[in-house]
Amino acid sequence: MSVIDNLYWYKFRVDRCIDGDTIVGKLDKGRKNFDEDIQIRLNSINCPEISKAKTPEEKAAGEEAKAFVESLILGKEVVVHTYKEKDDDSFARMLADVYILGDGVTEDIFLNKLLVDKGYAVPYRVRKEDNRWALAQ
Repeated sequence: MSVIDNLYWYKFRVDRCIDGDTIVGKLDKGRKNFDEDIQIRLNSINCPEISKAKTPEEKAAGEEAKAFVESLILGKEVVVHTYKEKDDDSFARMLADVYILGDGVTEDIFLNKLLVDKGYAVPYRVRKEDNRWALAQ
């Protein structure tokens, strides 16, 4: 693994969940001072909409996904992995894989994949060229 593979890993304190695949919080750029408000879109997945839901069922599913994410990470520190400095989506949200770190007894959890495995999200390509990881593996 080259040094470049380890770039763009950050600690992130989750202050709020907008929905199941978008979180807001503070990014730690290595000085243990969470000083920058950032909106993060979980990479390569899509949860049901809440505010723009087309049906009551979609809104309910979106609220359920949001509640699940909040139960895991709201008010906590996670680790986010971005792939390049300008890796934002069309809404200026940082695209990232999100990891809940284990405590030495439990394993780390890859939140993006967990949401798909639990049925709260589906695999989704944010951009055509996005082939970073395969959820089916």
